[in-house]
Amino acid sequence: MDWLFLGGNSALAKNVMQFLPTGSHCVKTSRRLDEIDATTLFLDFADSESIENFIPPNNKGVAFFCVSEPRYDVCEAEPEKTRTINVTNTLKLAHKLAALGWKIVYPSSSSVFDGSNELVTTEDMVNPQTEYGRQKVRVEKDFLESIPNALIMRFGKIIFPDNQFLTDWVLRLCKKESVSAFCDYVFAPVSSDEAAKALIALVLNEEEGIWHVSSAQELSYEKAAKILATTLNITLDKVQGVEGRVLCPEKSFPKHASLDASRTELFLGKDFTAPEILLQNWLKQHIESNKIQ
Repeated sequence: MDWLFLGGNSALAKNVMQFLPTGSHCVKTSRRLDEIDATTLFLDFADSESIENFIPPNNKGVAFFCVSEPRYDVCEAEPEKTRTINVTNTLKLAHKLAALGWKIVYPSSSSVFDGSNELVTTEDMVNPQTEYGRQKVRVEKDFLESIPNALIMRFGKIIFPDNQFLTDWVLRLCKKESVSAFCDYVFAPVSSDEAAKALIALVLNEEEGIWHVSSAQELSYEKAAKILATTLNITLDKVQGVEGRVLCPEKSFPKHASLDASRTELFLGKDFTAPEILLQNWLKQHIESNKIQ
């Protein structure tokens, strides 16, 4: 099977590539000219002409859209600029590829909801509260109406091996320094390996529509920091809970973040890892790989 990773340098794209079946053929795109070679094609999602001139490597396969401007603050500050990347050119290229026979795979997130309820289902009404979320909804809606075999995967918080905030916390805790973490901001984590494997399984089974990948349990960032501290045998007084709504009143702090992924879990035949175990496993892998001294 041919795979086209649009934004092949993204963390999720790299992770998916690691688990592809033997014999898969991968081509990725990049906007960095120094990376262009036989398996890396030039493509700049900020440039409409680049999108129009892009020639895919084949006339069919799986096109995984990993390119986006995911920073909430940037989307709020520059909505028109980020819409060009996240909406306009994403849709333009997706329709172009779909017409040629490519399977469209699109990663979305819990940002399409307002966070008022936990374990929201794929049938629940979207109600984004951020510009980034509104951009995701626009693409989802278009795909559902115009590209019926597209696969839309809404992810919880994907935890990658080099996750920055977890690494920063652990480095400080190991030095017996205090860390601050939001006590009123929650997330529903899923490991990057589980996210990648779920995506591949759904693609190989030719699934379509919206699927959720998320832990069924939520935890605050303060709780996550305390799990790491406990695992490291660091006293919990080194973790200071702070109220995000007080420190950053201009930002959105949803009450809930979990997605109902029971349908995906049933398809896979197993539940996604519980947050506490996920964080403990993440820490163990970091220690073993010498990323944390």
